[in-house]
Amino acid sequence: MRRIVLALAWPSFAVGWVLVFFGIMRELSASVLLYSVGSEVLSVVLLKLWANGNAEQVSVIGLIMMVLVIVFRWVQLKFISSRIGGM
Repeated sequence: MRRIVLALAWPSFAVGWVLVFFGIMRELSASVLLYSVGSEVLSVVLLKLWANGNAEQVSVIGLIMMVLVIVFRWVQLKFISSRIGGM
């Protein structure tokens, strides 16, 4: 029963996770309004670097963020597939 329910619920869970993640990544305006010196998030740092004309640094940080997201997603898929395969 668990194996079937988990297999049926997994696509919905994955899509929900992706939608929440993109919603969080878009929330730059709240980050800009709420940050203080010493507590900047990466989106605020990227915005400051872009405003100062440091496009190369923005590209590198953006690429690192994208690689981290891909690695975390891969780990999540491996973990879930091992949990489903073990049932």
